[in-house]
Amino acid sequence: GFQGIHRFWLTGCQNCNETVINGMMEQIDEPILKHRQDVTVSMPETNTGFSLTFHFSPNEFFSNTVLTKEYTLRNDYDKEDPLEFEGPEIIKAKGCKIDWKSGKNPGVKIIQKKQKPKGKGKGVAKMVTKEEKRDTFFTFFTPPDVSLDEKRDNDDDEVGEAVALLNEDFDIGLNIKEKLITKAVLYFTGEADDIDIDEDFDDMDSDEDDEE
Repeated sequence: GFQGIHRFWLTGCQNCNETVINGMMEQIDEPILKHRQDVTVSMPETNTGFSLTFHFSPNEFFSNTVLTKEYTLRNDYDKEDPLEFEGPEIIKAKGCKIDWKSGKNPGVKIIQKKQKPKGKGKGVAKMVTKEEKRDTFFTFFTPPDVSLDEKRDNDDDEVGEAVALLNEDFDIGLNIKEKLITKAVLYFTGEADDIDIDEDFDDMDSDEDDEE
């Protein structure tokens, strides 16, 4: 663990926001993600999925110390034709309940609206408070509640949309598992993009100034 490095995971996530988590991290998430200390992965021995556990220090946003995300996968392949196996398929994703402290949920924006009185009477417009949903990294912990194991009608638009969302969600989970956790140090230092490049840093000492 690199818990000692302040903002370690936040910086790592900022540097990989587009490539690993599909740009899910919003500005409103940053003060919360500063409290993330570690991300760990565990795999059941049956190889039917994996769980991600995000560890947080005590903070003013929620009372959880860990947030978890579990993926159930189907690893079947045709014994007659193993080469056709394209890798495990996701069946289900399960998030966790986040116990947000009052007014701290980044996914809810409180807006004050004037509501005109109904009817023809004069009446006075009054202010009403409405909640608007907004994008946040923390929707990652409330994945679509759909299981791809169930026999389903693929023509159902809603199901199709949920399946697409689930697959996108799985890509992010897999990226966190495969890329962020294993290469976190490199994302933190910003070197992840150069992992495969052996750059010669001696160029920096060259006598460019003398060449004019």
